[in-house]
Amino acid sequence: MASPEFSTGDAHEDLALRYEGKLDYVNSFREYNALVKINPYWSPYYRKAADCLINTGDLPLPEVLQRSLVYEESFYAFFRAGEIYLIKNDLTQAVRYFSKALELAGKESDRIKVLAKLYIAYTYMNDKGNTSRILQSIHRINPGIQITVPPGGISLPLIFRYR
Repeated sequence: MASPEFSTGDAHEDLALRYEGKLDYVNSFREYNALVKINPYWSPYYRKAADCLINTGDLPLPEVLQRSLVYEESFYAFFRAGEIYLIKNDLTQAVRYFSKALELAGKESDRIKVLAKLYIAYTYMNDKGNTSRILQSIHRINPGIQITVPPGGISLPLIFRYR
């Protein structure tokens, strides 16, 4: 680590990416966690560490995701938190996080992703008013899209169908 061109942080990031490429999320998390300790103000490392925990099935809202929101309110962090709460069937929290993600969504494709998740959450809550409102918002962006809601409150991947 005496090289001025290659830092300890570079080594941790390189290892994290290698582990991710091998789908070894536990070791990838360890490397991102080391990066968080080296540079605690760089929020992307928190989000990447949270992704690794999510990929291992560790579904309590990862502390690293919460810490990333302290340093930067990002679409990605709010969206992932909403997904975790949707999977855990904590629909009120899912709606809260998805709503914040929607405020921060810049791209149209991100808006549709969030609206689709909100549609699913409101459907599970049996909130017909908000379900209808969200569906109208989706159709204003893309009139041909249909959202398939997974059965039984389990958040499976969304299936989009175009007419």
